[in-house]
Amino acid sequence: MLIEAILIAVIALLVFWIYYSGGGTFRTRKLTSQIERLKEENQFLRETNETLRSNFGPTSGRFTRPVARAARLAEELVKVKEALRGSESAKSSLEKEYGQEVSQELVQEILASEKNIGSPLKRRLAHEILVGSIGRDILRGLNEGKSLEDSIVDSGVPLRIGRERTRLLKETGYLDNKLNLTDWGSEVLEL
Repeated sequence: MLIEAILIAVIALLVFWIYYSGGGTFRTRKLTSQIERLKEENQFLRETNETLRSNFGPTSGRFTRPVARAARLAEELVKVKEALRGSESAKSSLEKEYGQEVSQELVQEILASEKNIGSPLKRRLAHEILVGSIGRDILRGLNEGKSLEDSIVDSGVPLRIGRERTRLLKETGYLDNKLNLTDWGSEVLEL
C-alpha cells in the first residue's frame, strides 16, 4: 500500500512536471492559439496585399492607377491656371468639358470630380499648382496687413507678374475682391 501511494505520488509529480515545465498540453494550447492568430493575421495581410496589387496595377503601361488619377487632376488644374493666364485652348477645353467658365466653382468641380483621391491631397495639389511659392508670399504679405505692392515686392517678382498672380488668386478663390484671404487662402499659409 505504501509502495502504491509512493508510485501514485511519483506519477502525479511526473505528470505535473510534464504539464507545467513547458512541454505539456498547456504550453501546446498556448502555442496553438498563437499559431492560429498568426495564420489569421497572415490571411488578412495576403488579402490586403492582393487588394493593393489590384489598385496599383499598370494602366496603359505608363502609370499606376492612383498616380494616373493624380496626374489627370494635376493636368486639369494646370489647364485652369493656363486659362487664367490667357490660353484660349485651355479655356475652351475646360468650358467644353465642364460647361462653365474658369472660376472658383470650376476648381471646386474639378476637385470633386475625382472621388478616389483624398480631399487633403486634392487641396494640397490645387494649392501647389494654383498658388505656388510666389502666390504664397503674396498671401503672406496681405495676411500681415501689407499693401498689395509691398507684398509683391517682398515676393521678389516684378509688379506685372505679381498683379497677374493676384488676379489668378482672386479668380480661383484664394482672395476675395477686397484682397482679404478666404478660407482657402488661409489654408495655404498653414501648409
